[in-house]
Amino acid sequence: MWSEASEYERLKSLEREDDGLEAPDEPIRRSTVRLPRRVFLTLLACNTLLFLASVYILWAGTLGRRAPSEWECAQTVSPWSPLWEAVEFWEGNFDNDFTHPSKYRGPPTLELQQTWDDLWGVRGIGVGRDDLQKLNKTDVGQYIEIRGSDPDNPTYGAAIEALHQLHCLNVIRQYTWPLEMYDKSWGKLYPSDFEDTATARVHVDHCIETLRLSLMCYADVTPALLTYDKAAGGRRTDFNTHHKCRNFQKILDYIDGHGVQVDPA
Repeated sequence: MWSEASEYERLKSLEREDDGLEAPDEPIRRSTVRLPRRVFLTLLACNTLLFLASVYILWAGTLGRRAPSEWECAQTVSPWSPLWEAVEFWEGNFDNDFTHPSKYRGPPTLELQQTWDDLWGVRGIGVGRDDLQKLNKTDVGQYIEIRGSDPDNPTYGAAIEALHQLHCLNVIRQYTWPLEMYDKSWGKLYPSDFEDTATARVHVDHCIETLRLSLMCYADVTPALLTYDKAAGGRRTDFNTHHKCRNFQKILDYIDGHGVQVDPA
């Protein structure tokens, strides 16, 4: 073992004799490029103006955008029709208790027949050739033109679905009563189609199918609440349901002023 501690000396920096360069005694300084103050302020101002302009455009666009009206929303979920300008809405409860009196109920009378006929027995409406495609129809050759239609820009006759459905409901209503309860002296209000039982059956079946399609298509989801009623076995359904409806009279008034005629076949 060594009896004495060895003594070490700090080595001097080696020198490169080939190029004569020595290791630097001070750390290397990194240089940075700075923009002139005027250029920096100009760029900052431009970016700020661009940002403020973008914020203003977004704000102005939001401010100018209004929510669609109830009328406009209804059109987006409904087929096209020239009658949309006549559509108005009302909101309220039906008067529809189980035995609620109505001028549309009861056995056949001349007055009742006329009341029902007034609901649907009106003129048709015109549909332009360019509007057929809005109804998903393209074969213009099979549709009947209205009286006075321009051959170069034809207008075709059409019924309104709601009125056709009311006609069908009237057919079913009449069919529930014996034919003997109607009087031939009522003229066009006498259901002469029922005299041929086969024709009557086909007509009624068509009308049942028409109403089925419409009811299932629109599928009214309004709740009809159940109420306590000891006289009705403990409970009954409240048929005075709340609805938002189209003003039917406004539609009839529009047809009265804009309706068209089709020449008899």
